[in-house]
Amino acid sequence: MAKKHLLIGSGAAGLSALREIRDLSGEDRIKMVTMEDTLPYSPTTLPYLLSGKIDESRLWTVDQEFFREMGSELILGRRLVEVKPDRREVVFAGGEKETYDTLLIATGSEPLLPVIEGIEAIPVLGFHTLADYRELVARLRDGTEVLIYGGGLVAMGLASNLAKRGMKVKLVVRSRILRRYFDP
Repeated sequence: MAKKHLLIGSGAAGLSALREIRDLSGEDRIKMVTMEDTLPYSPTTLPYLLSGKIDESRLWTVDQEFFREMGSELILGRRLVEVKPDRREVVFAGGEKETYDTLLIATGSEPLLPVIEGIEAIPVLGFHTLADYRELVARLRDGTEVLIYGGGLVAMGLASNLAKRGMKVKLVVRSRILRRYFDP
């Protein structure tokens, strides 16, 4: 009997799961749902988009044809707000519901704001989605001062490319740059 697989998130983990499920069963229904309004992409490419090394047409990791070939469906612009495991049901913002036989939540990480008194009074922006990139570009002016909290790959790429664009960049890290990638 065919199953219905619901994959929440369209990043590398979700796409890998889609491929594996399809390899195991050609009959099962697979639906991938993302909060994004775009095809899947890697957030690590956003600094390259900012630098102009790539344009938006080269951002996508797969296209609509991929989903057709996989016999799956991609649903854009839906944010998961609740999981009801006893009913095997999820609820999206706006109240839409979706049932499933198997559920994978592969939404990746979210930028965390540090607990700093008064932080809500300044215009803080994450840099994890294409929407974040677009908001950042809209805010930038010549000589804008940008403080980046974080020292991972995306933060370092962002800092480098903002500096190349003439922005004044300050980097604040908890302990050291690229600490998850290199030991001291």
